[in-house]
Amino acid sequence: MRRYRLWIRILCFMSVMVNIIWLTWTVSNLNPHTNKEVYGLNKPEFQICPNTSVSTDIIYSPSVILQKCANIQIYPYAFVMLKNVVINPTKAKSKKGGEDLTNVIGQIADEEELRPKPGYFRIKCDFENFKEVTNEHSVFLNNMTRLWMQVVARQDGMLMFNETENTLTIAVHRIEYANLYHAMTEWYNVFLVAYVFRKLINCQINVLFLDGHPYSDLDLTWSTLFGKVTRASFIRQPTLYRYLILGLAGNNSPLNDHKSKSLPMAESFRNFFLQKHGFTETLTKNCNHLNILFIWRHNYVAHPRNPSGKIKRKIKNEFELLENARRFFPDHNIHGRQMDKLNLKAQLNLISKTNILIGMHGAGMSHVFFLEPGSGVIELFPKYALPSNIHFKAMSRWRKLFYTSWQNVQTWNEFDDGSTYIQPSVIKYLIRRKIAKICN
Repeated sequence: MRRYRLWIRILCFMSVMVNIIWLTWTVSNLNPHTNKEVYGLNKPEFQICPNTSVSTDIIYSPSVILQKCANIQIYPYAFVMLKNVVINPTKAKSKKGGEDLTNVIGQIADEEELRPKPGYFRIKCDFENFKEVTNEHSVFLNNMTRLWMQVVARQDGMLMFNETENTLTIAVHRIEYANLYHAMTEWYNVFLVAYVFRKLINCQINVLFLDGHPYSDLDLTWSTLFGKVTRASFIRQPTLYRYLILGLAGNNSPLNDHKSKSLPMAESFRNFFLQKHGFTETLTKNCNHLNILFIWRHNYVAHPRNPSGKIKRKIKNEFELLENARRFFPDHNIHGRQMDKLNLKAQLNLISKTNILIGMHGAGMSHVFFLEPGSGVIELFPKYALPSNIHFKAMSRWRKLFYTSWQNVQTWNEFDDGSTYIQPSVIKYLIRRKIAKICN
């Protein structure tokens, strides 16, 4: 009988211990103060990647200017780091995003915006005057980040969440998502933030789209460059992000500061971009046999707001220019391509072998950024172009390229279909001068 009672006591004790262990594990997955996997006392630092910077680059290293709240770090005029923040998808409305373009023709831009409410982001913050974090210091934020910080709510009690994302995640609100130039400003911004936290090349970072844009061919580039990409609309359950960065807005990108004399991490970004697409070799310049590439602009449907696909700044006499250039410079390899007909890797393959790039002002000229140092650029403008369009002149300056622009001044060379006639003699003159420049 005594032995029987002893066994009963042992079993009861074991049952109690099992329940305590189970309860502790359950609470630890709800309580940020006890969940050591997510908030452990020895939290892992960001993984340090091999240094991919180029020694001649200007390093990008913003400093923290505010950390009154341990989970919120504001970097001046750059980005905000939110630690241990929960995204509650029930606090936002948005299109699903990623739809086939043909299914959303005519869709207005506002329908593609994520519309969050206060509490979309919930975070624990021991700073008494929490509002000061988002209001008083908003002067240090760009306009888009300031708007996102307005939907950050303080959680006084226990953070509740169903899923956890431990990988550094950079949130991006895309604007001109289907335009190569504007997409490049976003890619460059994410690259800068990733470099600051050394989460680059072989290291994993995630990207979170805070928008509901339909699918674009440029979408694939995000995962090629950075890793896992998620749309906000795909978040179904309250999800804890250990490190979430509200990144630079595209319009506030250093890449968009065209008057700046230099660009941080310019060569590093170029090398990173090409390496991620499989290009590592350096082009050897042969001045007896240069590669010259014309970029053509044709009508195409890029987004729902332009169903006709009509665009401006086209060249009226493409074939004439190409044939005459080949006749004028028979020793050089001269081609013309419509870049949007190729995937980005195929485009980069052409650019990586190009010594002189020629094209009308447009997003395709963003490939200037990926030319070898010392290459030549000839940018063409119609008569109605604005003098403020210096995007690619700035890129050429940052990348140490030889840049020349030409603008039509004759009204009769402009046509109603948005094209411009360019005299072959003009191209002959521009190419001859460019060859002399890059080869002397």
